[in-house]
Amino acid sequence: MLDFNLHKGYFENGILKEEGWKQNNTKDDYWIFYHTNGTPKEKGNFQNGQKVSYWYTYHTNGKIQSEGNFVANKQQGLWKFYHDNGQIKKIGTFETGNQIELWRSYHA
Repeated sequence: MLDFNLHKGYFENGILKEEGWKQNNTKDDYWIFYHTNGTPKEKGNFQNGQKVSYWYTYHTNGKIQSEGNFVANKQQGLWKFYHDNGQIKKIGTFETGNQIELWRSYHA
């Protein structure tokens, strides 16, 4: 029998640290992780405890920090990174977690 339940973890100060689904005590499906100020830090999916599919990370001010795809816990494909003011910082491609090809950087 599969044990599938919603998990919530908290920082010592009582602010929500993480929430998402666990199956047989392993992260599975959609998860959100939070900064200590309560704003989202990361959002994405797990499959059998590994990051999969499209993920977003955020600066503590709530602006997006990065976005891209994971396959079996490794960055894969096109990724975008942002300055904390929301402007593009760099864009490039990963293959099984390694940067490949030319990367384009932008100044804020």
